[in-house]
Amino acid sequence: MEFWIWMVIGLVLCGAELMTGAFVMLILGVGAIFTGIVELIYPLDNVYIQLTLFVVFSGICAVIVYFLFKRRRGISIGQSKQFLGEVGLITQGFDPENFPNQFGEVRFQKPILGADTWECRSKSNKKLKNGDRVRLIDFQGKVVLVELN
Repeated sequence: MEFWIWMVIGLVLCGAELMTGAFVMLILGVGAIFTGIVELIYPLDNVYIQLTLFVVFSGICAVIVYFLFKRRRGISIGQSKQFLGEVGLITQGFDPENFPNQFGEVRFQKPILGADTWECRSKSNKKLKNGDRVRLIDFQGKVVLVELN
């Protein structure tokens, strides 16, 4: 195939990507454009070599897109330790001495593991009231353990 055919295929695929948003058409389109550039610089008569180049370039683009846009897969064990010591503000006070099953609520300035508001318990089982500044000590499932700062 001529180089311009690969370029047209690549541009059409890149244009079609505007309607899908899944990056598949973009990956294939960039692969076709690179195949067209190679065909322009070094003319290849064999269509099978051109198709092989297309597959290789598309595969390289797929790997690049994967590493650029991959999401962090949750929080692995041990990463929560970086948030210990963060200071927060009690937004819902609680009294664990009189109500042992009651939780309070603490709000942190920056999100901790994706949330800025957490249910909390006091490490020393002391009463905490609204507006108290507390420090994050530990995670206990979806509840954080805090102490007065």
